[in-house]
Amino acid sequence: MIIGKTSRGKRLATKGIEKSRKRKAPIEDPIEESGNEEQAYSKKLMEEEKTIIDIAPQSDSDGEGDSDKELQIALREGLLKTDKLNYIVPAKRPIINRTAEMREKVAEFAKKLPWIETVDVTTKSTLTKEMIDNDFDREMQFYLQAEKAVQIAVPRLLSMGVKVIRPSDYYAEMAKSDGHMQKVRKRLLKIQEGKERQEAIRRMREEK
Repeated sequence: MIIGKTSRGKRLATKGIEKSRKRKAPIEDPIEESGNEEQAYSKKLMEEEKTIIDIAPQSDSDGEGDSDKELQIALREGLLKTDKLNYIVPAKRPIINRTAEMREKVAEFAKKLPWIETVDVTTKSTLTKEMIDNDFDREMQFYLQAEKAVQIAVPRLLSMGVKVIRPSDYYAEMAKSDGHMQKVRKRLLKIQEGKERQEAIRRMREEK
Protein backbone atom coordinates (compact mmCIF):
# COMPACT_ATOMS: atom_id res chain seq x y z
CA MET A 1 0.00 0.00 0.00
CA ILE A 2 2.85 2.36 0.76
CA ILE A 3 4.50 1.64 -2.60
CA GLY A 4 1.32 2.39 -4.53
CA LYS A 5 0.89 5.69 -2.78
CA THR A 6 4.43 6.79 -3.52
CA SER A 7 4.20 5.97 -7.23
CA ARG A 8 0.95 7.82 -7.46
CA GLY A 9 2.52 10.77 -5.70
CA LYS A 10 5.40 10.79 -8.18
CA ARG A 11 2.99 10.87 -11.11
CA LEU A 12 1.12 13.77 -9.57
CA ALA A 13 4.38 15.57 -8.90
CA THR A 14 5.55 15.19 -12.51
CA LYS A 15 2.20 16.46 -13.82
CA GLY A 16 2.43 19.49 -11.55
CA ILE A 17 5.95 20.28 -12.80
CA GLU A 18 4.85 20.04 -16.44
CA LYS A 19 1.89 22.40 -15.79
CA SER A 20 4.15 24.91 -14.08
CA ARG A 21 6.58 24.77 -17.04
CA LYS A 22 3.73 25.37 -19.50
CA ARG A 23 2.59 28.36 -17.47
CA LYS A 24 6.09 29.85 -17.34
CA ALA A 25 6.74 29.34 -21.11
CA PRO A 26 6.23 32.62 -23.07
CA ILE A 27 3.29 32.56 -25.42
CA GLU A 28 3.73 34.36 -28.73
CA ASP A 29 0.78 36.69 -29.18
CA PRO A 30 0.14 37.81 -32.82
CA ILE A 31 -1.70 40.91 -31.60
CA GLU A 32 1.32 42.00 -29.58
CA GLU A 33 3.62 41.48 -32.58
CA SER A 34 1.38 43.59 -34.84
CA GLY A 35 1.30 46.30 -32.17
CA ASN A 36 5.09 46.37 -32.09
CA GLU A 37 5.24 46.70 -35.88
CA GLU A 38 2.77 49.60 -35.81
CA GLN A 39 4.81 51.34 -33.13
CA ALA A 40 7.97 50.94 -35.18
CA TYR A 41 6.25 52.27 -38.31
CA SER A 42 4.80 55.28 -36.48
CA LYS A 43 8.20 55.99 -34.96
CA LYS A 44 9.74 55.93 -38.44
CA LEU A 45 7.09 58.35 -39.74
CA MET A 46 7.74 60.73 -36.85
CA GLU A 47 11.45 60.70 -37.61
CA GLU A 48 10.78 61.45 -41.30
CA GLU A 49 8.41 64.30 -40.42
CA LYS A 50 11.00 65.74 -38.09
CA THR A 51 13.59 65.60 -40.86
CA ILE A 52 11.22 67.39 -43.27
CA ILE A 53 10.42 70.07 -40.69
CA ASP A 54 14.13 70.65 -40.10
CA ILE A 55 14.83 71.00 -43.83
CA ALA A 56 11.76 73.04 -44.89
CA PRO A 57 12.57 76.39 -43.24
CA GLN A 58 16.00 76.37 -44.79
CA SER A 59 14.61 75.81 -48.33
CA ASP A 60 11.91 78.47 -47.82
CA SER A 61 14.47 80.98 -46.68
CA ASP A 62 16.63 80.21 -49.71
CA GLY A 63 13.64 80.67 -52.04
CA GLU A 64 12.70 83.96 -50.40
CA GLY A 65 16.27 85.14 -50.70
CA ASP A 66 16.37 84.29 -54.40
CA SER A 67 13.03 86.02 -55.04
CA ASP A 68 14.22 89.12 -53.18
CA LYS A 69 17.33 89.23 -55.35
CA GLU A 70 15.23 88.88 -58.51
CA LEU A 71 12.94 91.72 -57.40
CA GLN A 72 15.91 93.96 -56.66
CA ILE A 73 17.42 93.27 -60.08
CA ALA A 74 14.10 93.87 -61.84
CA LEU A 75 13.57 97.14 -59.96
CA ARG A 76 17.09 98.30 -60.77
CA GLU A 77 16.61 97.56 -64.47
CA GLY A 78 13.26 99.35 -64.56
CA LEU A 79 11.17 96.23 -65.17
CA LEU A 80 8.90 96.92 -62.18
CA LYS A 81 6.37 99.69 -61.81
CA THR A 82 6.85 102.13 -58.92
CA ASP A 83 3.10 102.73 -58.43
CA LYS A 84 2.86 100.20 -55.57
CA LEU A 85 1.97 97.44 -58.01
CA ASN A 86 4.65 94.81 -58.38
CA TYR A 87 4.09 93.56 -61.90
CA ILE A 88 6.70 93.13 -64.58
CA VAL A 89 6.57 95.53 -67.51
CA PRO A 90 7.13 93.74 -70.83
CA ALA A 91 10.15 95.08 -72.64
CA LYS A 92 9.19 97.07 -75.73
CA ARG A 93 10.67 95.99 -79.01
CA PRO A 94 12.80 98.77 -80.48
CA ILE A 95 11.52 100.34 -83.68
CA ILE A 96 13.63 99.27 -86.65
CA ASN A 97 13.68 101.78 -89.48
CA ARG A 98 16.84 101.25 -91.46
CA THR A 99 16.05 103.54 -94.36
CA ALA A 100 19.45 103.32 -96.03
CA GLU A 101 19.49 99.51 -96.00
CA MET A 102 15.93 99.32 -97.36
CA ARG A 103 16.85 101.62 -100.23
CA GLU A 104 19.85 99.43 -101.01
CA LYS A 105 17.64 96.34 -101.16
CA VAL A 106 15.14 98.11 -103.41
CA ALA A 107 17.96 99.12 -105.71
CA GLU A 108 19.12 95.48 -105.86
CA PHE A 109 15.85 93.98 -107.14
CA ALA A 110 14.58 97.03 -108.99
CA LYS A 111 14.29 96.49 -112.75
CA LYS A 112 15.60 99.17 -115.05
CA LEU A 113 12.60 99.35 -117.38
CA PRO A 114 11.48 102.26 -119.55
CA TRP A 115 8.77 104.46 -118.08
CA ILE A 116 6.20 103.37 -120.67
CA GLU A 117 6.38 99.84 -119.23
CA THR A 118 5.47 100.91 -115.70
CA VAL A 119 3.69 104.29 -116.10
CA ASP A 120 4.40 105.05 -112.46
CA VAL A 121 3.92 108.59 -111.20
CA THR A 122 4.76 109.83 -107.71
CA THR A 123 3.12 112.91 -106.24
CA LYS A 124 3.39 114.56 -102.87
CA SER A 125 0.54 113.98 -100.46
CA THR A 126 -0.94 116.84 -98.44
CA LEU A 127 -2.73 114.48 -96.07
CA THR A 128 -2.46 115.61 -92.44
CA LYS A 129 -3.18 113.83 -89.17
CA GLU A 130 -6.41 115.79 -88.73
CA MET A 131 -7.70 114.52 -92.09
CA ILE A 132 -7.22 110.86 -91.16
CA ASP A 133 -10.33 110.79 -88.98
CA ASN A 134 -12.41 112.85 -91.43
CA ASP A 135 -13.77 110.58 -94.17
CA PHE A 136 -14.68 113.39 -96.58
CA ASP A 137 -11.34 115.24 -96.34
CA ARG A 138 -9.40 111.99 -96.59
CA GLU A 139 -11.21 110.83 -99.74
CA MET A 140 -10.86 114.30 -101.25
CA GLN A 141 -7.09 114.16 -100.74
CA PHE A 142 -6.98 110.79 -102.48
CA TYR A 143 -8.93 112.28 -105.39
CA LEU A 144 -6.63 115.31 -105.66
CA GLN A 145 -3.54 113.11 -105.50
CA ALA A 146 -4.84 110.93 -108.35
CA GLU A 147 -5.74 114.04 -110.36
CA LYS A 148 -2.20 115.37 -110.02
CA ALA A 149 -0.81 112.04 -111.22
CA VAL A 150 -3.07 112.15 -114.30
CA GLN A 151 -1.99 115.73 -115.06
CA ILE A 152 1.62 114.56 -115.08
CA ALA A 153 1.17 111.24 -116.90
CA VAL A 154 -1.22 112.26 -119.74
CA PRO A 155 1.01 114.97 -121.30
CA ARG A 156 3.95 112.65 -121.05
CA LEU A 157 2.07 109.85 -122.85
CA LEU A 158 0.88 112.24 -125.57
CA SER A 159 4.44 113.41 -126.12
CA MET A 160 5.40 109.77 -126.69
CA GLY A 161 2.61 109.30 -129.25
CA VAL A 162 0.39 107.14 -127.01
CA LYS A 163 -3.35 107.70 -127.39
CA VAL A 164 -5.10 108.14 -124.07
CA ILE A 165 -8.59 109.31 -125.11
CA ARG A 166 -11.13 106.65 -126.14
CA PRO A 167 -12.77 107.21 -129.55
CA SER A 168 -16.50 107.88 -129.54
CA ASP A 169 -17.19 104.81 -131.71
CA TYR A 170 -15.05 102.45 -129.67
CA TYR A 171 -16.69 99.33 -128.25
CA ALA A 172 -14.84 97.35 -125.68
CA GLU A 173 -14.61 93.61 -125.99
CA MET A 174 -17.43 91.78 -124.26
CA ALA A 175 -17.26 88.47 -122.49
CA LYS A 176 -20.49 87.44 -124.25
CA SER A 177 -20.70 86.71 -127.98
CA ASP A 178 -22.49 88.93 -130.52
CA GLY A 179 -25.19 86.28 -131.08
CA HIS A 180 -26.02 86.23 -127.38
CA MET A 181 -26.18 90.02 -127.28
CA GLN A 182 -28.60 90.00 -130.26
CA LYS A 183 -30.92 87.68 -128.33
CA VAL A 184 -30.76 90.00 -125.33
CA ARG A 185 -31.55 93.00 -127.54
CA LYS A 186 -34.59 91.26 -129.10
CA ARG A 187 -35.82 90.29 -125.66
CA LEU A 188 -35.60 93.86 -124.45
CA LEU A 189 -37.43 95.16 -127.56
CA LYS A 190 -40.20 92.62 -127.02
CA ILE A 191 -40.64 93.72 -123.42
CA GLN A 192 -40.74 97.37 -124.51
CA GLU A 193 -43.40 96.64 -127.16
CA GLY A 194 -45.54 94.81 -124.59
CA LYS A 195 -45.40 97.80 -122.27
CA GLU A 196 -46.41 100.17 -125.07
CA ARG A 197 -49.33 97.90 -126.04
CA GLN A 198 -50.61 97.80 -122.45
CA GLU A 199 -50.31 101.56 -122.21
CA ALA A 200 -52.35 102.00 -125.40
CA ILE A 201 -55.11 99.66 -124.14
CA ARG A 202 -55.28 101.57 -120.86
CA ARG A 203 -55.72 104.87 -122.67
CA MET A 204 -58.50 103.48 -124.83
CA ARG A 205 -60.38 102.31 -121.74
CA GLU A 206 -60.03 105.71 -120.12
CA GLU A 207 -61.40 107.47 -123.24
CA LYS A 208 -64.53 105.32 -123.19
